[in-house]
Amino acid sequence: MSKSTYKLMVCIAPQNEGEKLCAVANENGAAGGTLLLGRGTAHNSILQLLGIGDTSKDIAQIIVKSDAFATVAEAIKAAEATQRSHYGVLLSMDVIDFYRAGDDMSSFIEKDSTMDNNNLGGELIQVIVNKGYADDAMAAARKAGAFGGTVINARGTAKPDDKKFFGMQIVPEKEILLIVVPKDKATEVYNAICSISCLSEKGSGIVFRLPVCGYELLGK
Repeated sequence: MSKSTYKLMVCIAPQNEGEKLCAVANENGAAGGTLLLGRGTAHNSILQLLGIGDTSKDIAQIIVKSDAFATVAEAIKAAEATQRSHYGVLLSMDVIDFYRAGDDMSSFIEKDSTMDNNNLGGELIQVIVNKGYADDAMAAARKAGAFGGTVINARGTAKPDDKKFFGMQIVPEKEILLIVVPKDKATEVYNAICSISCLSEKGSGIVFRLPVCGYELLGK
């Protein structure tokens, strides 16, 4: 199959707005999302164009099926919050492969990439798991040939059926593991991560792959 089945949607918005964008996305065909806290660092000239200044930002990552992407993107662009001047940025990338914890592994793990990536320098494997499990994923990746990775603290987005404490929704803390691997090792590393025991339980995480056009290791 030469066309990606999923896309990664990334929304950069003012702090405390990411939850709203994920809610709009979910109402229009997406399923969940992950929020990272960041800050803009752009100069004033770029700020006028993109609205990313030196202020706190929500970075919402949402996996969307390709056939639903246009609907979700249009819903986000039409949302009341996004009508404000210089609100933020919406971008997307094709996902090479996608695995959701608890699903039948045979449906998601494949011998070869589902996307024609012969010209890519490597792949970025992104693992989103409940806090405390990123090290397990990294250990499996190392055994399969990966050199190292980077862990980012994040949180999930609340859903109507989430548990509540004193009327407030309890949103689980997440860890995002980023691993860049050469193209010839990517499938083996991806399969090894998808096979770890903590991902056998539904709702415990997702794993997906993104193309990298080129990369270098810096330093001696």
